[in-house]
Amino acid sequence: MIDLSKIETKWIYPKVDKIVLDPQLDDNKKLKTEWNRPQGIVLHHTAGNGIEGLLDWFCSTDLSCHFLIGKKKGQIIQMAPVNYICTHAGGNWPLDKPSFVNVNLSFVGIEIENTGQLTKKNGKYVDWNGKPFIGDPSAVRERHVLDEKYWEAFTDFQEKAVFDICLWLIERFDIKIDNIIGHYECVKTGKVDPAGGFSQGLMPEVRDYIRELIQM
Repeated sequence: MIDLSKIETKWIYPKVDKIVLDPQLDDNKKLKTEWNRPQGIVLHHTAGNGIEGLLDWFCSTDLSCHFLIGKKKGQIIQMAPVNYICTHAGGNWPLDKPSFVNVNLSFVGIEIENTGQLTKKNGKYVDWNGKPFIGDPSAVRERHVLDEKYWEAFTDFQEKAVFDICLWLIERFDIKIDNIIGHYECVKTGKVDPAGGFSQGLMPEVRDYIRELIQM
């Protein structure tokens, strides 16, 4: 198991005395953008719970992300510098006439600890893997997205953390709000995250909310 305290010491947000853009990276590991700076953000849910186990899983697979947001306290763990190519999405944006082919090469990936999509059977919820949902049933949202209907809601702590990171990245790297997307928006089939988790609605409503935050 990964020592969470050591990872937090190395990569924890916020942005004080931490590596943001790593000049020591090999060129083939840097984002393929001007000055190797991110130009967008992809939001995901993990479809799994337990932040220590999620960290262990990410560090033992070929998949990776830049930030992981915990459920209980909304803790933000930075797992890679934001100019590093992480394998979190791989789709194109926009889908119809892509300005970005393979968003891994230009977008930051944010994973939110969350069970993800749920199914209701005999009055009870089960997760995408068919296992009983162990969370709070009152925290389930009904929202139709890509043939899925039920979702575990993100916590207030998590939503605050997501918007905190997004606003910081927007200000620091001049990221366009239209380039803050959900995983389901940059692939044609097979992905639904983070569709039903936000209290604001789906990703168009999330982008509108971020615009409101900037104007405050």
